[in-house]
Amino acid sequence: MKKTKALRKERIMKIAFIFITATLILSGCTDGTDSNSKFSVIDNQETEEGAAKEDPEQEIPEEKIYHELEPLSEAMKKRIEDDYWELFLSNNPGILETVQPDIAWALKPRIQNYYGTYNGCVAVMFDGEIDFRAGEYTVNGYMHFYTYTIKIWRQGIFYELQKAYDSRLLGSEDLESIDYYLNEGKQVFYGLAPLSNEMEMQIREDRYNGILKKNPFTFTLPEHIEIIGYYGTYNNCAAVLFAGVTLAAGWSFIIEGVTFHYAERHTIKVWNEGDFYELQEAFDLGLLDREDLENIAYYWYKLSCVYTKR
Repeated sequence: MKKTKALRKERIMKIAFIFITATLILSGCTDGTDSNSKFSVIDNQETEEGAAKEDPEQEIPEEKIYHELEPLSEAMKKRIEDDYWELFLSNNPGILETVQPDIAWALKPRIQNYYGTYNGCVAVMFDGEIDFRAGEYTVNGYMHFYTYTIKIWRQGIFYELQKAYDSRLLGSEDLESIDYYLNEGKQVFYGLAPLSNEMEMQIREDRYNGILKKNPFTFTLPEHIEIIGYYGTYNNCAAVLFAGVTLAAGWSFIIEGVTFHYAERHTIKVWNEGDFYELQEAFDLGLLDREDLENIAYYWYKLSCVYTKR
């Protein structure tokens, strides 16, 4: 009898154990998740987060924004050019005695490009100073490619890029910025911009009207007037060269110490408010000053002809 009760008790306990186990399993499934998979997701998340922290490729660098450069003020531009002129003269003593006085102005340096100012350090490129060694030029890992060298001006002293960096005048971010403006073509360009289509058309029409007054039976039309050279606009005075029949001449004019040599028998004309003047006339009337004449001569000799866009 005792044995029967013991067996019955053992069966009840087994049944109870099975029931409790089944209940626990069912309760674990009621929330729609698998406890084993739940732990595996946490483990995977921890693994992925750890990998992301250790893998530098997963980090997205903050994008740098480079704003459009504001041009140098005329006063600052002139100051830097004057400082470089003094440096040029000190490095080339007696050079002014070797050239004719009426062409000495042609030696003066001009800022052609500007790449930003960094804590009082102005990055510029002078026109005409060719460095034949230049090509791919690397400073602190930043590559620069150019024919003319970049100069760093600071308080009247000029430095090459490498020297400015070694002297801690420029930092790594400054070099990166200069590199951007240089290689992305975002620098401020101080060269001669093309004549606008609107002004070119106005000049051609005014030229046509002038020809028509002299010869009412001309067969010339405004579209036949061709501007083959443009040398800048100064206080609404545009210096241009018209195409036409030319004769070999080889003559020169000296105006206020600035020489204009013409190989052919047609000259630069100065357009102002519908009228045209020779250079000497424009200067005598006060439409052009000495600096304007130097600029016109500079583009005349340097570029020969700056063709306008059509």
